[in-house]
Amino acid sequence: GTWSWDLATGRIECDDATARLVGRTAEEFARGGLDVFNASLHPDDRGAVDKALEAALVEGRDFVAEYRVFQPDGRVLNITNRGRVEQDATGRPVRIMGACVDVTDARRMERALSDSEERFREVVETIREVFWISDVEKKKVLYVSPAFEEIWGVSSAEIYASAHVWVDAIHPGDRERVVRAATTTQTAGTYDEVYRVLRPDGSIRWVRDRAYPV
Repeated sequence: GTWSWDLATGRIECDDATARLVGRTAEEFARGGLDVFNASLHPDDRGAVDKALEAALVEGRDFVAEYRVFQPDGRVLNITNRGRVEQDATGRPVRIMGACVDVTDARRMERALSDSEERFREVVETIREVFWISDVEKKKVLYVSPAFEEIWGVSSAEIYASAHVWVDAIHPGDRERVVRAATTTQTAGTYDEVYRVLRPDGSIRWVRDRAYPV
């Protein structure tokens, strides 16, 4: 939606799309001005909006704010609003014109993704097994769980820096077989290998390693 706010008269002119975001009409905005907007604004976001307005009117910046508004039916929408200040010949602000966008679905998806990532980390960072993710070419480790350090005896930072840390730790008697399988069967979803890992202290750990493609 698009809108225009006359700073001298307080009149707000907007299109129907802007008015619908707060469940009002363009005529109500024209009559009520800023009061109509404030009545729909989430109280917890008022400070951020006021700060954005001050930056635009006092410092001459663009008006940029994201806030929540209440719909008449109780729904809450997330709105991103951007505007530019118009000045008169003396440099005094006289009008702000801008556009607003409903970003409710985008924010909902971001929260869902964040919750999903949090649950993922809660699982993989507490299990005793090593959970890992690499690129298809096996050139880079994208993620490895903390259990890697306990089994391999080296820091996760080392394998992030070089994927060869995993290969170099495999017992020479198993290395060729495992590397061949990793580069041929992992993408097919049939990789399932048992091999020995040589730790820096000379001890050996037996590992069963399985992988599937995404």
